[in-house]
Amino acid sequence: MHRYFFTTLILAFFVIHPIYAQQKAIIVKDKKNGDPLLGVNISHDDTGYTTDPQGMFLLNVDKFPVRIVISYIGYNSVHESYNSINQIPEFIYMEETQTELDVVTVTGAKYEQNITRSTVSVDIIKPDLLRSVNAVGSDKILNKVPGVQILDGQANIRGGSGYSYGAGSRVMLLLDGVPALQPDAGFPNWNDIPIENLSQIEILKGAASTLYGSAALNGIINFRSSYAKSEPETRISASTSVFLSPKDKAKKWWGDTLRYESNISFVHKQKFNKLDLIASGMFNRLEGFNQFTTEKRGRGNVNMRYQVTDRLSFQLGLLANIGQSSSFFLWSNPGSGAMRPLNGTVSDRTANRFYVDPSVTYIDAKSNKHKLMARTIYVNNKNNTNQSNKSLNQYTEYQFQRNFEDQKLILTAGAVGAWSKSDSQILGDTTFYSENYAAYLQLDKTWEIN
Repeated sequence: MHRYFFTTLILAFFVIHPIYAQQKAIIVKDKKNGDPLLGVNISHDDTGYTTDPQGMFLLNVDKFPVRIVISYIGYNSVHESYNSINQIPEFIYMEETQTELDVVTVTGAKYEQNITRSTVSVDIIKPDLLRSVNAVGSDKILNKVPGVQILDGQANIRGGSGYSYGAGSRVMLLLDGVPALQPDAGFPNWNDIPIENLSQIEILKGAASTLYGSAALNGIINFRSSYAKSEPETRISASTSVFLSPKDKAKKWWGDTLRYESNISFVHKQKFNKLDLIASGMFNRLEGFNQFTTEKRGRGNVNMRYQVTDRLSFQLGLLANIGQSSSFFLWSNPGSGAMRPLNGTVSDRTANRFYVDPSVTYIDAKSNKHKLMARTIYVNNKNNTNQSNKSLNQYTEYQFQRNFEDQKLILTAGAVGAWSKSDSQILGDTTFYSENYAAYLQLDKTWEIN
C-alpha cells in the first residue's frame, strides 16, 4: 500500500511540475534594426521582469492562458495572450513610435520621460537634421530652432539675456547631462561639441536653475551622444565651401588664390560583447575672405561604456580639441580696406582643450538608481596679444532616483561639487581658485484624471 502511494506521488510530481513551473527564455529586439533592448518592462498577472543587456528575460508561467504586456519608452507597447508555453515566441520585436509626441527627453527633469509629460517647453533636434544642414559647429545648428539665436557666440532663448559679463552664460550648455561651459569665463565653446556623434539635442526654453544652477536662468542646451548598436556603423562626411570675389574689385586682396572652408568628419560605433566603443573625429580648415583670417582645427572623441551586469555599468569619455587660428577685430577702412586689418589688430591663437568624463551607474535591489559622474576640463589658450590663459575645472555629481510606482511619484536628489583654477595674463598673471557646492531635490507626481 505504501509502495503504491509513493509511486503515485512521484508520478504526480512529474506531471504537475511542468504545468505549474514552466520557463522560457525570450529576447526582445528592435523590429527595425534587430538591436536587443535593455531595460524593457514585461509583466503578467502580478509578476514583472526587466530585460538584460542582451535583451533577454526568463519567463516563468504558472498557468495558462496568460496575457503578457511589454512596454518600453519610445516604443509601441505589446499586448499578447498565449494558451501554452509553445505558443510564446523566442524573439519578440517592438516598433518605435512614429509620432513626434513620443520623443523622450531627459533635460527637464534629470530622468527620461515622454516629452508630452514635460512641465517645461523642450525642443528636440534629431540626427537627421544634424546631418542635412552639414554644419561645421554646433552653434550653426541651433539657429534653426525657433526662439533660439546665437549672437556673437552666445545663446539667447526667447529674447532672454544669453551672457552676462562678469557672471558668465545665462544659458547652460550640457554635454550628456554634465556642464560644458568654459570654467574661467563661463561661456560656451561650441567647437568642443562632437556633432558627428549625437543622438539628439534638447533645448529647454525656460529657467531651470533649481537643478542646474544660475547659468540655466535663460534655459538649457543639452547635447546627447549616441551609442553603439548590434551592428557596427561607420559614417564619413566631407564638405567644402568656396567664397566668391566681391563685386567691388578694389576690396579683393587675395589675387588668384582660392578662399574656402572645408571639413571632414567620421564616426565609428561598435559593440564588443559588453563593451560599447564609439570613436569620432573632425578636421576643419578655413582660408577666409578677410585677410589674416585662417583656422586649422582638429577634434577627436572616444566614448566607452562597459555593462558589467544589467544593474552596473561604467562609462569613460575622452575628448581633445586642438586648433590654430588668426583674425582681426578692426577693418583698415570702409573702402578698399574693408577686408584688411588695421595695423596692430591681428591676433594669432593656439587653443588646446581636453575633456575626461568618467561615470558609474548602479541600480540596487530596490530599483533605486545611483549615478556618479564627473568631468575634468583643461584649457590652454595662447596668443600674441598678452591675453593668454589657462584653466582647470573639476565637476563631480552624485544623483539618486527612486520611483514610487504605487504613488506615481519620482524622487530625484543629488549633490554637486565644482572646483576651478584659472590663470590669465589680463588678470595680472594671478592664479584664482574657486569652489562651489550645491544640493538639489525634486519630486514629480502624476495625477490621472478620468
